[in-house]
Amino acid sequence: MKNLFLILVSVLICGSAAAQQNSSNDEAQPLVVVKNAEGKTYKVDDMKSIDNNAIESVTVMKSEAARAEFAQYGDTSEGVVYIKLKAQPLVVVKDAEGKTYKVDDMKSIDNNAIESVTVIKNETARAEFAQYGDTSEGVIYIKLK
Repeated sequence: MKNLFLILVSVLICGSAAAQQNSSNDEAQPLVVVKNAEGKTYKVDDMKSIDNNAIESVTVMKSEAARAEFAQYGDTSEGVVYIKLKAQPLVVVKDAEGKTYKVDDMKSIDNNAIESVTVIKNETARAEFAQYGDTSEGVIYIKLK
């Protein structure tokens, strides 16, 4: 899947440049739009910033309707590469003061400050954390020292 994605995107991005012998670096590129698991859609300038393992699907669109749909994100004249990301488990932290909150990036947590980590997948326990976000892929509950 990863190789297919890279080939597909390379063909789309480089195809028109290879067809022209006198191409320039200013040549138009397809618009790359990402929809994350929370449903937020945004433009991406560098596809290398996307973790290939987080990709659920890739759609290449060149129709007028698709280009009109994504025009708010930038120039769609060369088409749109639409990337949908997989849902990720919700990460919830309870700090030393007893405050509980959602964390978007587990890398921001100091490993030395972790007392315990619990992975929660059952519906009853997930319902307890629904106020912090989407629990459909489970919850990673981290208690700090």
